[in-house]
Amino acid sequence: MKYLLFLLLLFLQVSIIYAQNEQEIDSLTIPETGEQSESGLFVMQVGSWLPIGNLSKTMGLSPHFGVWFGDMTVPYTNLKFNMGFNIFVPLPSNTSEFNYFLPDTILIAKPSSMCGLMGIQLSQTQWIKNGYQLDFIAGVGIGFISTNQKKPQSKGQQNNENNLYSVDNVYFSLGVNIRKGKIGFNTLFNITPLGSFEQTVRKNFGNQSITTGINYRFQF
Repeated sequence: MKYLLFLLLLFLQVSIIYAQNEQEIDSLTIPETGEQSESGLFVMQVGSWLPIGNLSKTMGLSPHFGVWFGDMTVPYTNLKFNMGFNIFVPLPSNTSEFNYFLPDTILIAKPSSMCGLMGIQLSQTQWIKNGYQLDFIAGVGIGFISTNQKKPQSKGQQNNENNLYSVDNVYFSLGVNIRKGKIGFNTLFNITPLGSFEQTVRKNFGNQSITTGINYRFQF
């Protein structure tokens, strides 16, 4: 995890330095302090989520969909700021049981039908040939895996079918998005150190995945 965090910080530092150099060349390309992009952005994504390493022992290839919005310009840079989420739907045939540790017992759990990532992204865009654009993306947020084990209901508490045990932790991601016009294709490497800080699963539970997908951009 420390290597990915180092790369994330390095990416942000290089991006800011590059943006400052661009400002010296052409100040019109950098927004003034506090200025946002002229239009907002709403991005819909559809694709696949592939756990790798130890995490692939618990879940397999899964479809995913995502929603991201914002496209605000960070002052004094040409970085764009977005927020949103990706939801993964593990297929029952691709999931395996794992131990979920509670203070007084161990549950035999399986991933449920909803897992995902939600957080923020910073991106920097470069123009390439024939009208294509390349976005370099860095993200951070919360990753979660819901289980099929329900939390106990206290007396008088309304029964909630969605009140499930889950595994949550911070995630980091790095990747690229290539696009032309409104349609793009992206690939992201994600790391969520579930077993490093989360005491409900074993330390070697797994923490790495790759997200790929097609996205469509709406300007408003």
